[in-house]
This record gives sequence, C-alpha cells and structure tokens, in this order.
Amino acid sequence: MDKIKRYPVQPDEYTKEDAPYLYTAHAETYAAARPYLEPRPAGTIACFGHQPLQHGPTARAWVKAGYVVER
Repeated sequence: MDKIKRYPVQPDEYTKEDAPYLYTAHAETYAAARPYLEPRPAGTIACFGHQPLQHGPTARAWVKAGYVVER
C-alpha cells in the first residue's frame, strides 16, 4: 500500500478491510486545536504513519480514548 499524501482520506477510498477505523468528532476537535496535526474530520479514515490505522495496540488505545471507531 502506498503512503497517504493527502488528508483527509474519504471512506470510499479504501475497503473496510484495508482501513478498519474512522475518526470521531472527538478526534476532529482534538486535531483542530493543534495546527501541527493533519485534519481529522469525523467519519474519515483514521491514519497512522501515512497508512490507514490497523488493528493493534495503537488502534486499541485510540478507541479507548475516543479518537476512532471501527467501521
């Protein structure tokens, strides 16, 4: 998979299997208050390291914090 170079990433750009998480309103508010972060509109693909966020410890932490939800 190529690195993501344009944000936000719309859900129709990846399958649910390739991009299993979406940003929440909480993530949108958090990112908007920090100009060094890419935009994270609620309902768009959650990204980590220029790739769609995948299942694992980071995803579990972000779900717990309310930043993302599974599709």
